[in-house]
Amino acid sequence: MKSNMNKILSLITITILSILSFIKCSSSVPQKEIGKVETELVYQNEILLNVKKVYSWINAMPGQKPRFQITGELEILDDSNYNLERLKIVRITILQDKKMIFIFKPNVKEEMLKNKKSVIFSTVRGLLLNAALNEKKPIDIVIEFNDGSTEFKYTISNITIEKAV
Repeated sequence: MKSNMNKILSLITITILSILSFIKCSSSVPQKEIGKVETELVYQNEILLNVKKVYSWINAMPGQKPRFQITGELEILDDSNYNLERLKIVRITILQDKKMIFIFKPNVKEEMLKNKKSVIFSTVRGLLLNAALNEKKPIDIVIEFNDGSTEFKYTISNITIEKAV
């Protein structure tokens, strides 16, 4: 009886150790895969800047056609790859689920500061709604710059669309 009990305890111990060993090994594999995913770059930004704020919303006020609006404030830092004083926003592309929804030339206000440029951009009157835009999903924007000789892009992702009613 005691011998059978020892065999059962040994079998249980081996089973538990095997399970723990399997769990330990299997949990280390996904960590490596997750690490690989985190290091892959989807895009490479070409401008050094700080995004102060970006707001997007749909103006659905009564008596007007609903329009998409976006505004943002950026702080562009000086870099040897571009001429900061001549650097201008050329256009903004709005993407959703990697599909182009809008392309527009924004209204821009700039102020040169020491070693940086403050930029505020916005839609002029808003953009008539596009049927492809899903107001419940976030958007990405690609801001295209030009300094007179070279074009640069900067992508801002996962911007929520608010609704003004």
